[in-house]
Amino acid sequence: TEVTHDLFAAPTPPPRDELEDVEVPLTLIRPCPVPPLLVLDSPITRVQLYSTENKPVPGVIVWLATITNSAPTSVTEVTMEMSGVDGRVKLAAPSSRQLSPFSPICPASPIQQVVLTTEATTSLSFNITYIFNGVQESKTGQVTLS
Repeated sequence: TEVTHDLFAAPTPPPRDELEDVEVPLTLIRPCPVPPLLVLDSPITRVQLYSTENKPVPGVIVWLATITNSAPTSVTEVTMEMSGVDGRVKLAAPSSRQLSPFSPICPASPIQQVVLTTEATTSLSFNITYIFNGVQESKTGQVTLS
């Protein structure tokens, strides 16, 4: 067998990442009336994942992650990383990197972060790090999307 190459053919484009060009500003998020998924519930922080009604492009699902403080002391340098166990994930920039102390009278604002996943993504691995009382803490785990 002889293999020939067409030197004048257009090159085959690389596979397109369906999340690459998708941006959903926090101000445009439309939450669904469905209870959130509990990602992490520790004595210091709580992370929840809310489904949204946003459909920016076919095949992309938009979520809103919130991180709240349960402790009477500030939590600083908060970062959240997520990856798809079986699909792609893209995180927007968080609304903040610190959480004010918990107060039952005047609740502090949560950190909010838009999370984009492909329809194929059924679970997420996460890593959340922060500084609490001068000590860096890290929490890892996995959450099933349903």
